[in-house]
Amino acid sequence: MSKSHYSAAELAALKLPGIPTTERGINQTAMRSGWQFQEVKAKGGRTGTRKEYAVATLPPETRTALLERQLHPTVSSSAVVMAAPLPVASKTPTLSGLLLPVPAVQAMHTLTDKQRAGSDARKGVLAAIHRLQANSGCSQEAAMTTLLTTAKTGKLEPSIDSLLKLARDPRGRSGDGYPSIRTLKRWLKAPDLAPKATQQDMNVPPWAPALMKLYGQPQKPSLSSCMEQLPAQLPRGITAPSYHAANRFINKLGNVERQHGRMLPRELKNLLPFKRRDASSFTPDAIYTADGHTFDAEVSHPRHGKAFRPEITTVLSVPTRRCVGWSAGLAESTWAVMDALRNAVETGGIPLIWYVDNGSGYKNVSMEDEVVGFTSRLGTSIEHSLPYNSQARGIEERSHKSIWVRGAKKLPTYMGADMDRQARQKVFKITRAQLRDTGSSPLLMAWTNFLTWCQGEIDAYNARPHRSLPKLRDPASGKLRHMSPNEAWQAAINEGWAPTMVSAADAKDLFRPEIIATTTRGEIRLFNNLYFSHDLKEFTGEKVRVGYDIHNGDRVWVRDMDGRLICVAEFEANKTNYFPQSAIDKAAIGRAQARERRLEIHLQEVRDELEPPALLEHQQAAFIPMQMPAERVEVAEENLLRSAENVISMPTAGARPWLTNDPDQYRWLMKNPAQWKPDDAAWLLDYTASEDYADLASRYEFQGVAWRNEDAARARAKLEGFEVVAG
Repeated sequence: MSKSHYSAAELAALKLPGIPTTERGINQTAMRSGWQFQEVKAKGGRTGTRKEYAVATLPPETRTALLERQLHPTVSSSAVVMAAPLPVASKTPTLSGLLLPVPAVQAMHTLTDKQRAGSDARKGVLAAIHRLQANSGCSQEAAMTTLLTTAKTGKLEPSIDSLLKLARDPRGRSGDGYPSIRTLKRWLKAPDLAPKATQQDMNVPPWAPALMKLYGQPQKPSLSSCMEQLPAQLPRGITAPSYHAANRFINKLGNVERQHGRMLPRELKNLLPFKRRDASSFTPDAIYTADGHTFDAEVSHPRHGKAFRPEITTVLSVPTRRCVGWSAGLAESTWAVMDALRNAVETGGIPLIWYVDNGSGYKNVSMEDEVVGFTSRLGTSIEHSLPYNSQARGIEERSHKSIWVRGAKKLPTYMGADMDRQARQKVFKITRAQLRDTGSSPLLMAWTNFLTWCQGEIDAYNARPHRSLPKLRDPASGKLRHMSPNEAWQAAINEGWAPTMVSAADAKDLFRPEIIATTTRGEIRLFNNLYFSHDLKEFTGEKVRVGYDIHNGDRVWVRDMDGRLICVAEFEANKTNYFPQSAIDKAAIGRAQARERRLEIHLQEVRDELEPPALLEHQQAAFIPMQMPAERVEVAEENLLRSAENVISMPTAGARPWLTNDPDQYRWLMKNPAQWKPDDAAWLLDYTASEDYADLASRYEFQGVAWRNEDAARARAKLEGFEVVAG
């Protein structure tokens, strides 16, 4: 039988948690805390009395450990679970305030809420039995019988009655809502009191494979649609399930497994676990990342003033999130990227790593070549993210929203996804009407004003707190907040870091793009322009490095392959253009020619719509001509012809035509080798070694005009004044 009172000496010998381990310390704690006690006659022939403290007034953890040692001497007190404090001992037995001494065997984190509630209720019932047994001095079975009898007569305390009903297994046969004596005895012996959880049937039904084959389609069909097709897909002898049975099976699948087939690996990756990259230990110039963004509002075109959406390239310092460089242009081209990197290097210093995607603006000879590549001359390592893995550069992707989308929403010409469709259409009509009537629109920001506005948005972003940066205490408000990119950059400088800058003198030469070309009689051909210098006569036939200014085509800087300057070659108008073309002008002409070709296609579509399709012989059909006024047809055709009047169709063999672009010139020369001149041969050798040819190589192969070894031999022979007959 359990004791209800212990002396200070007995408690000190037990070394229980929550109380001192000396007799004097226990007496002092009891006096301070007001423990209840009873005085009993001293033992061992001593005179006087001694104090024995009531277990009910001991600290909860002490009571738990004490009762656990009484009931389960081999179980450590750390496994005992405490539910509520014991009541003060009295002559009248009471069941309020229960101690739960049963060890928790099954890990609590594996239990459901229902199992956890049932386990706690059973522990409370067993504690009530032990308490009743201790207060009344009866046997264990008598205490259980008394407890159940009192409950069935309705005289049991409501809290204990609720525990009894909650602890009972609902699958039991007893109809009175209480457990039986036999069940209580089983609980006393059981190491784990948690009710068994209802096991889900995870067996795969025979119709499941056919259902998942229909359901797992990238078109994402609905379950009801799949159920309509399922009977025809099931093997003989297998019955189709009901809609609810199929729905229950699909809901048993994991969230990722359920999407297999409906989402391909690229999209499914958004549901899978991922790794967060930490760059806090790097210096600000360790990693620069860049990406282009099509601006979500229209501005005035710098050339013709029409409405268009510019392409903005932004360069960020990954460790500090600071925007260190940017560039705005007509498209995300190599020139725009190089200009953004130039701005970043001049502003924030030379980076150690240039981390970008695989776009043509980043993966090209101008950027990556070991000799003339921009990054190799800077001493920067270039790293590319995996294809279709924009998550790897989420910093750059997110910055577009923080800088450019946020800024575009301030403009009336915003046309992003959040813009109201009716408002967007209204602004569109207003700007087009104003452009048609006056040639300009006050709603369209001028290009120079737009560039100034962009710098203002960059400055505002760099000064705003960034949630990915560490926190500091705001000097003005005294509150904790995240650092801004500018503050993170300055913090690195305060710790002793300094960016690696380039001098103004070196910047002009360093940021001048270069290509490798072959000299011919003092000439160098670049972008279909000829540049000449007498200093090149001793380098005829040798490869040299040619540096050029993307904004000015008047001259080029020629160096040998070791980087020594040979000369500055001037433009010589003896072949293609009477006036020099810069690289940007050539790109603009290429874009205009592409637009002309598209207009020619649209013009042909208009003509096709005006002509009835040819009918098969003996076919009975009625043709209803399109009702369009003749004057409207003439106006539409005239406008399209005016826009496409300079379109040059694919030349055929014969007299040399006037050619305006490299692909047409190359195809005509390949189909007319007999008409090659020495300048043609030199041009062909340069063009076939360029990136432009590599981009179209597969198309040339399909058209049967791919560059062969015998073509190269014929071109070299032409340069030397010989003719090679193909054999």
